[in-house]
Amino acid sequence: TKSYLQRITVRIGTTYVLTKAFYGKINFSRTFRAPNSAESGRNGIHDGTPFYEIVDPNLKPESSLQIDSTLGVNTKDISAELTLFDNNINNYIFPVKLESVFRGDSIRTDVAAASDGPTFKYISGDAVLSGGELTLNIHPQKAAWFHFDNTLSLLRTIQKRQPDSTKYLPYTPLNKLFSGVEFIAKKMGGLFSNSYLRIDLENYFKQDKIYDKFGDETVTPGYTLLNIGLGTDIISKDRTLFSINIYARNIADVAYQNNMSRLKYGDPNEVTGRIGVYEMGRTIGFKINVPIDFKK
Repeated sequence: TKSYLQRITVRIGTTYVLTKAFYGKINFSRTFRAPNSAESGRNGIHDGTPFYEIVDPNLKPESSLQIDSTLGVNTKDISAELTLFDNNINNYIFPVKLESVFRGDSIRTDVAAASDGPTFKYISGDAVLSGGELTLNIHPQKAAWFHFDNTLSLLRTIQKRQPDSTKYLPYTPLNKLFSGVEFIAKKMGGLFSNSYLRIDLENYFKQDKIYDKFGDETVTPGYTLLNIGLGTDIISKDRTLFSINIYARNIADVAYQNNMSRLKYGDPNEVTGRIGVYEMGRTIGFKINVPIDFKK
């Protein structure tokens, strides 16, 4: 199939300044998306997953209407925003698992150079995606060395006119709460400048609102990740020689899975016995920036 126009979006919005500190926003958007080749024109194993996917060349284009509004405050000591959105999508396209005549998974065993795997087929339905985000950042002017950032993100995805087993759309991100505290030192002796230490907590809530008609999805447990970052500028004679930053993610080496990952449903690990692929464990990254000024 050919599709010359894959996606088009039209958005209109306005911002209103209520007072010196408070403001509001509202946006309306209309989106059109044609089915891509993986959804409507190519049967086969989905790359990087154990799934065999059957397309539907008769899928209709998705069209959506979204409304989102924001109320915010911005002062010298705090900034906060509350954003709510509601997105109605017609013909939302997603894959569902097929059941065999024996009441189990439908397994394709006739695919050359591919392992046997469950069979999925792309379908569509009318859906509503709604949720919001609340941010609160504390940066007191009298304590410029201290920042405290928080973001709460919530998402609910519903397929209209469906029973409980097919009510929720698959691969919905987990609701999450992000909190981070940062300590900043503008000057430390004559060698260090803009030094900081940052500690972040990423708290992801359990996802039990799943599409489970034929065991398409499994409940994803909640988890919490601890991250630490630090950095500084190295200076000499008021000139930055270089900057160094170190960021360590998942310090506690928590084992967790992403609800949006299809690798979550891979074969069992022969060493651990756990099903599917887990996300990265403890990781540490280093970054050094060296400014180059050819004028000096």
